[in-house]
Amino acid sequence: DAGAHFRVQAVGMPQAIVEPPSTERLAVSAYDRPVLTPLPARMFRALAVNTFVSALSFLVISIIGLLLIPLLIGVYGLTQYGLLVLARLFLPTGLLGILDLGFSETATRAVARARIDQDWNRAFAQVSLLICLAAIIGLVLALVLSGSAGLAAQLLNVEPTRQAEFAEVLRVTGWVLVLAFPCLALEGVVKGYESFRNLRMCE
Repeated sequence: DAGAHFRVQAVGMPQAIVEPPSTERLAVSAYDRPVLTPLPARMFRALAVNTFVSALSFLVISIIGLLLIPLLIGVYGLTQYGLLVLARLFLPTGLLGILDLGFSETATRAVARARIDQDWNRAFAQVSLLICLAAIIGLVLALVLSGSAGLAAQLLNVEPTRQAEFAEVLRVTGWVLVLAFPCLALEGVVKGYESFRNLRMCE
């Protein structure tokens, strides 16, 4: 009988009445057990689509870069094209990437966290701070690079007849940094929304 009482007596202990759980409680506990459900298929589909779009965009960008090389060499000449490639080292995608400070990754975490806990005020404050810090770093680097462009041309052993041109390219590159560094934080925002297709289209 499920409702029967059982007497249990241990040595030196008073008698205790142990009542087993009823069938009603057993039935309820059985239904209360957590059920492991498989991950939705749409998540895997979104992952596959994002991976495919990223790979396709990188392929297209690489092909465009290869097609532009002979065009740029024909317009500027081999020497000036080499100076352009050298100037690209002073972008966040080059040597100055060491000063990135994780703007993109931090913005991605802030937006992804807000999508879960709905605390958008905190995410807005964090992303705004990141953009301001990135803009300040970009402005400082622009001033430094613009002021030392001539010295950089000499240190990089640029031909004396090309140093003035290279210094001008470095100054333009420096002022691009004012926008390039804040764009790192904006890139992280797009990643936080998992809008990789839109991000690759912008690239």
